[in-house]
Amino acid sequence: MNEKGKNKILSLVAVFILVLLSGCGNERIIDKIQITDTLAYDKKKDKIEGMVIYPLFTEKGKTVLKDFKTVSGTFEDTLPRLDTKAAYPIEIGKLDMVVLVRSLQKEESLKF
Repeated sequence: MNEKGKNKILSLVAVFILVLLSGCGNERIIDKIQITDTLAYDKKKDKIEGMVIYPLFTEKGKTVLKDFKTVSGTFEDTLPRLDTKAAYPIEIGKLDMVVLVRSLQKEESLKF
């Protein structure tokens, strides 16, 4: 096989792989997730209480705010625990607000 034929086959294989891989993206259907726009953290004794607030679109033009709370030992464990309480997976979209209690901010050495 000549050089031109090899390049043609290689190009076809590359295009086939690109087409095949383009359908393997991480797709999330908007109706099957809950996009949160507010996170809140508070200190409860030696634990961290986390809360998410997300909009629930009921009718055209109407929105109801829902919330979930949980208590955890670390910041990292809060969202997975909240995720287990929700009907759909919680995703952090365009996060509008994060609320921290001042004592928690000082204790955890968080700087903003």
